[in-house]
Amino acid sequence: MVARPEQRRVARRSIPRRLQDPGPELRLVRRVDLNPAGVRIEQPEALNEGLLCFINLPPGLGWLRLTGREGWTKFHKAERTLEGEQHVYYPSAA
Repeated sequence: MVARPEQRRVARRSIPRRLQDPGPELRLVRRVDLNPAGVRIEQPEALNEGLLCFINLPPGLGWLRLTGREGWTKFHKAERTLEGEQHVYYPSAA
């Protein structure tokens, strides 16, 4: 293979992952319950307190999109399936 000369005028630097702004991310969660004060969800990873959340409700509840802030997240349990996969559950409230 022939090496090609570098054509960039300025060197590029990678931004460490811990300093990157992830921007909006879609995460699948399971709604556990919903009441006028908030929503409780369950997901496979911990969420940061204060995270802005959008919860889309199904058609039976009127196609609403609720907005809230993450109140708390804690580890609940971990299970191993018969196939050997591990599933972790973190309940949260917003």
